[in-house]
Amino acid sequence: MKIVLSFIIGIAVGAAAALMFAPSSGEDLRAKMHAEADARTQKFHADWQKGMDGMHARMDKMQADISQMRHKDTPEA
Repeated sequence: MKIVLSFIIGIAVGAAAALMFAPSSGEDLRAKMHAEADARTQKFHADWQKGMDGMHARMDKMQADISQMRHKDTPEA
């Protein structure tokens, strides 16, 4: 686990260093970083919503299945 964490930290530091030494103005760099952060945030929210929708659909199906099993097991009078 330490190796993976070290690798991820190394990638982040390397990416930050590459951005800082890139031949563009600070304003351009900040604009690019802001745009990239916005894009990643939007993707995260879309992925999160997709996952939540799937989870809710599975929960609804389980509740319907449980309800159906309960009605099946109920003795008829």
